[in-house]
Amino acid sequence: MKNKNFTSIALIIFAAFIILLVFRSGKKQAVPTNQTEFSIQTFPFEKGAYWIYKGEVLWSRLSDTTWVIDKDTLIWKMEVLEVTKRGIVTGILLKGFPTDLTWYEKGREPRKTLLVKVGSKYFYGNKEAWERINDENDNLIALVAEGDIILDLPLWKGKNYGETVQLTRPDSSYCWFVTDEKDLFCKNTKGVDPNIKRKQFSIRYRTMPEHEIFDFISGIGFTRYIYQHHGTASEVDVKLIEYYVP
Repeated sequence: MKNKNFTSIALIIFAAFIILLVFRSGKKQAVPTNQTEFSIQTFPFEKGAYWIYKGEVLWSRLSDTTWVIDKDTLIWKMEVLEVTKRGIVTGILLKGFPTDLTWYEKGREPRKTLLVKVGSKYFYGNKEAWERINDENDNLIALVAEGDIILDLPLWKGKNYGETVQLTRPDSSYCWFVTDEKDLFCKNTKGVDPNIKRKQFSIRYRTMPEHEIFDFISGIGFTRYIYQHHGTASEVDVKLIEYYVP
């Protein structure tokens, strides 16, 4: 009788152990929803794509001694001129990046800006970097620097990125910091389906003299740009009103 009881208890323990293994295995295979969302965050840079922004700019007349402050409401277009891919590196030549509006002067024309995509990170580039990307004999070593990063996907509230030496600062300054994350419908943006709920992230870069904020929505790009200098008057606040991708 004792042997039978021992055998029964052993079988029960073994069965429980097998069930626990199956349960834990099932848990490991499940992917959390937020990780799935992170994996599909994209910035759709394609030749011919464009973003049209509308908003206000404020600036000081630095060319004279009156220091008069001007203000204007304008429409600003950012467009993709060229795209070159080299393995995990993509050069994106833009015209009219929103940062062109800082320290604005009446009649300013859109400038060219290079973004360099490396994996899921985006960096500011320059003319030399564009030439190197288009040179198939260039090994692209030291093409980008961590201080030039502007976007590091995926995003989530509380994430910071930028120069390594700045990431441990308790005030989250001198690096990019995701300050907010919210769900919304783009009801006032032409070219975007207003019935789809999307997640928008606010990314801030703050220094002693100034700060700037980009709002970003995956699959669309930058939906708002804010800039403010803390001394001499220079402010920008533009929002996306139209989006097109071929």
